[in-house]
Amino acid sequence: MQSTKPATFFFALAMLTLLVLLSAVISLAGGKQAEARAGSEQTSTPKYEVLDIHDAAGVREIDVAAATTDEAGMRLIAQQLRAKGNTPGDGTLLIEFAKARDTSVNTGFALAFDSKQAILDAGQSDRYGEVYGKAEARRIMAEEDGVRVVSLKGFVQEHPSLREEVKNFLG
Repeated sequence: MQSTKPATFFFALAMLTLLVLLSAVISLAGGKQAEARAGSEQTSTPKYEVLDIHDAAGVREIDVAAATTDEAGMRLIAQQLRAKGNTPGDGTLLIEFAKARDTSVNTGFALAFDSKQAILDAGQSDRYGEVYGKAEARRIMAEEDGVRVVSLKGFVQEHPSLREEVKNFLG
């Protein structure tokens, strides 16, 4: 019987590339995100459960079950996981949020970086070229504390046409 670990690894890398592309699109609405965060800051981290951890070169992916589906709650969870030392040195911590333990219902994701270099490295793609430049990396570190968060519920509401574009992209 063949091992599924290589297939899982390449699937995770493909998903990371797609997520970087989506986060680049989201960066266009960065000002709106910052305003929304300022008006809806939570003070306590929502309850969550770590379901699985996957490591690859420069990337750690953590699958999390959490009842929260809003960006503010996901941001607090991402910051807590990053603070616990989960980010690889100059790498990327990718947090995949799911509703409860049912990982088939993805509710969002977060990319947490500890440095501008990690953002620049994550933003390099053979397929899409440079996603993040130096100015964008500085802005992400300064304005977003190095954490990009996407609530799929909020994202779909803000960008209704993008859902069809992603479906077409994925085939």
